[in-house]
Amino acid sequence: MPRRSAVVSALGAAILALPLLAACSSSSPDDSADGGDGVEYGATKAEYQEAFADIDPIELQVQTGGTEGAPANQPREAYMEAVTEWSDGKITFDIAYGNGIVASPIEVDDALSDGRLDLSFSLLLSSEPDFYPVNSVFADLSFLGKTGVIGPLAASSWMLEALYEQEAFQQEAEDAGFILLVPDPPALVNTAQLTCRDGAVSSLDDAAGLLVSVNGAAKQAQAEALGMTPVSMPWNEEYEALQRGIIDCSMQSMSALQAGGLVDVAQFETFDSEVSIASTVTNFGFSLEVWDSLPLVARQLLFDRLDVYLSTSYTLGLTAWKAGTDVMLAGGGDLVDFDDEARDAINGVSDDLLVDVADRGLDIDVDELVDSAGRWQGVVADALDFSGMSAKEFVEEYSTEQIEQLDTSAIWERLYEDVLLDHRPS
Repeated sequence: MPRRSAVVSALGAAILALPLLAACSSSSPDDSADGGDGVEYGATKAEYQEAFADIDPIELQVQTGGTEGAPANQPREAYMEAVTEWSDGKITFDIAYGNGIVASPIEVDDALSDGRLDLSFSLLLSSEPDFYPVNSVFADLSFLGKTGVIGPLAASSWMLEALYEQEAFQQEAEDAGFILLVPDPPALVNTAQLTCRDGAVSSLDDAAGLLVSVNGAAKQAQAEALGMTPVSMPWNEEYEALQRGIIDCSMQSMSALQAGGLVDVAQFETFDSEVSIASTVTNFGFSLEVWDSLPLVARQLLFDRLDVYLSTSYTLGLTAWKAGTDVMLAGGGDLVDFDDEARDAINGVSDDLLVDVADRGLDIDVDELVDSAGRWQGVVADALDFSGMSAKEFVEEYSTEQIEQLDTSAIWERLYEDVLLDHRPS
C-alpha cells in the first residue's frame, strides 16, 4: 500500500497568560457554513464553554509512548486537560499509553489516515525520508538555531515558521491525509546529546575511536567528524551494550536515557553551548479527515490551547533534563562543552548538510531556514537571562522552582503574532 505524507495545516498557539494578545486580535466571531459558529481569538474560558453548550460530545483517539505522567507525556497531558476543561468536557481524549494502538513509529502516519488514530504527538516522518523528503529536512537541519539550554525554543520556532510559511511543507501534509499542528516541541529533555560511560568527551582526542550508538544520517556524520565510530542498534539494547562495554557512548535525548535507565551507566554528558547534536524530530499530527469534520469552535480551541503544549514542553523539559543531569553528576559523572577543534569539526558537517539539502531539488528555501533560525535564536536569547550560560552553569545556578517560574511569554507572543495569527481556523 502506498504510504501517505504529512505536514502542517492551519494551526498554532495562543498564550493563556497573555491577555495582551487578545487585545491584538481584530478578528470577529466566525460563522463557517460547514463548521458552525466560532469565537474571537482571546476568548475567555467562560466564553469558550458557552460556545460549546450546543456541541455534541467529541472523543478523540490518541496514543503516546511511555506511561501516564512520564516526563515526555506531561506537556501532552496538560494540553489535553486544558482542551477538555475549556470545552466544558465536550472534547475528551481516549489515550492509549505505551503506543498501545500502533507500536511502530513509522506506521503512525498510516494510522492517522486510515482511522485508527485521530491524533498523535509523535509522528516520526524523518525515519522515512523517501516518503517525506520535505519534512525529513527538519531532522537533517535540526542543529540550526539550537545551542545550549535555549536551543529547543529557537529550533521549534524556526521549524514552526517554516511549516506555515513555506508551501512545500503544507502541501506534503495535505497530500498525506493528515496535518501537523506543531513540529518538535521546545523540550530540552528530548534534545539529543552525547553521553558516554567512561569519561567526558570534549575534544577530538577524547572522541577518537569510541563506539557510539546513533540514529539518522546527520548524527552519523557528526559522530564520524568527531573521529567516533557510529553504530546502529535498537534503543532498548543500549543499556546492556553500555553496561557491558560493547559501545562507549550514545547520542540520545535525556528522556530516552531516563526511560532506558542509561543515566546509571553513562554519566558523562557533553551538551555544548555553541554547537548541537542533530535531533530526531517528531511532530504533533492530526487526521485531516477528522480535523475537517470538527466544528469550527473545536478546531479553534485545539489551536488556541497549543500554548499550553508549547510552554509546558519547555519548562517541564528543562526540569526533567536537569533532574536527569543531577542524577548523572551525583553518580560521579560530568557535564562538559566541546573544545574549539571539536566544534569546528561539527560545524564542518553542518555546512556540508546545508549544501546537501540545498542540492536535493526540494521546493524549499534553505537560505530562509537559516535566516529564520538565526532570527529566532536572537528572540529567545533576548527573552531569557540565562541564554549565555553553559549547560553546567545553568544546572548549578537554577533550581527546579526557578525553572518553573520562568517567564517565556514574550517568545510565545512573538511567535503567535509573527507566524500563527493568520492561520487560526476561521
